[in-house]
Amino acid sequence: VYPDRSWITAEQGQLRRLGATVREVELSTMEPSAAQEAIRESEGIFVHGGNTFFLLQELQRTGLPSVISSFVRSG
Repeated sequence: VYPDRSWITAEQGQLRRLGATVREVELSTMEPSAAQEAIRESEGIFVHGGNTFFLLQELQRTGLPSVISSFVRSG
């Protein structure tokens, strides 16, 4: 979406320097089961940029709201 991704690269670099493993996913191309597995395998979620309405659409399509809620409740 962004021709200049330098700010995204910088933010991901900072997360890596803090010891995080960064995995970038594109929800719009993922099957719901793959998206849910990606969340379950993660220790955190970082969302950068984009259209919030499109994000909501893809979250709902993949069934992630309940997975993320469970993720948050478990700490």
